[in-house]
Amino acid sequence: MSDDTPAWPDRTSAGEDLARQLPMFWRPGEAITVVGIPRGGLVVAAPVAWRRGCPLVSWSTRRLVLPGSGGLGLGAVAPGGIVVIDPDQVRLQHVALATLLDLIRHQQLVVERHQRLFAEPQPAEIAGHHLIVIDDYVGSGLTMEATLRSLRQLWPRSITLAVPVGELGTIRCLRPEVDNLLVLISTEHPGSGSGWFQQLGPVDLRQVQQLLHPRLAGTAGDAPQSGSREVSQGSSTSG
Repeated sequence: MSDDTPAWPDRTSAGEDLARQLPMFWRPGEAITVVGIPRGGLVVAAPVAWRRGCPLVSWSTRRLVLPGSGGLGLGAVAPGGIVVIDPDQVRLQHVALATLLDLIRHQQLVVERHQRLFAEPQPAEIAGHHLIVIDDYVGSGLTMEATLRSLRQLWPRSITLAVPVGELGTIRCLRPEVDNLLVLISTEHPGSGSGWFQQLGPVDLRQVQQLLHPRLAGTAGDAPQSGSREVSQGSSTSG
């Protein structure tokens, strides 16, 4: 399959594919929680949780993007005070320290707001669980790195990273950070990942809350206006 040929109609279809191809690394009776990264990652994660019969939770992570930069990421922030910075991008974009600190503080506030809005679990609720961490696409890896560091603070039993598409170099760098890995398609061509989906539109807050139902049932009106193992499937390549 070439990089310009869509592999799935939408995120949900990619999630169903992940669910079918995700091996069971866990013993019967062990606590397993599916963790989706808002917002697109939750759409992919939902079919995995439903098929596996596991709880689905959100774990808010935010990219640091300088306004007017065309979406180039400077880093990411995640719960627990985690901050990941790409020093090369900071230097290339001539970002002053004061500007960077303002971006970090702002996105940390957004993370806190989304934690409340999506009723994200307290650390004790998923500590010691096997976590299946899902996003719709892994590009630069800044968001995923911040997410994994944040979740590691909870002392999970294991972390499995499962994504439909990931950039090959990034996946290689993230490989040591997880216990198990499933990437359906690895690509050597950086991009947004949109070419792998026929439809990859924005996901609004109300849709996120519906995916987390019944955990968040009835709260949609409150939305603000703003020895590790590795598995490769299909054309997946792992590092």
